[in-house]
Amino acid sequence: MLTTQYLEEADQLADRVAVIGEGAVIAEGTPAELKASIGSGSIQIRLADPKQRGEAEQVLRRVLQTEARLHTNPAELSAQVSDPRQAALALTELSEAGIYTHQYSLGEPSLDEVFLTLTGRSAQAETLKEENR
Repeated sequence: MLTTQYLEEADQLADRVAVIGEGAVIAEGTPAELKASIGSGSIQIRLADPKQRGEAEQVLRRVLQTEARLHTNPAELSAQVSDPRQAALALTELSEAGIYTHQYSLGEPSLDEVFLTLTGRSAQAETLKEENR
């Protein structure tokens, strides 16, 4: 058994994962099952100019009709996508808005995104909440 708040670690090491929110198990399964349960892929973007992250977040929200997840690196953000064509449209809209990317990728959602979808908050926010108790 491994107890961790680092979901990348859980994804790499665990055969089964239980997601706990507000002190109760809210989902359980293999990392792949949990990722599939939120039913979408993910686009990860690294911006050329980190100062444009707020603008990029607004574009992603408008085009993908979902909230963008802001990463600890101020140049990075990600969002769920259900269709690769949506990701292509989002990249086009970013470029047309003068927001350029250094890197982007399309893939399955992370366990962090699963946690955010299931609980409505990030794992980092949950960790801070627990530490302040």
